Amino acid sequence: MARRFLNPAIHLEVSGLLGRGKHHFELGIGGTPHLATSLNFNAETSELEDKLVFSSLIPLRIGYRYQKPEGGFFF
Repeated sequence: MARRFLNPAIHLEVSGLLGRGKHHFELGIGGTPHLATSLNFNAETSELEDKLVFSSLIPLRIGYRYQKPEGGFFF
């Protein structure tokens, strides 16, 4: 039976807005380090080995934001 455990992750991102008035161009880059499981086949023992490995994701964000200068709802 496979082991199950919680894989915590913390997402860190830096983002910025360019533009004036209601229209903005949005850019962001970040990193999400996390622990993951890797299933490997051991040829010597003919068994599957479950390993815990460190991995990371690097998300990029490019977008458009319409937001009124006086605040309120934006999308």
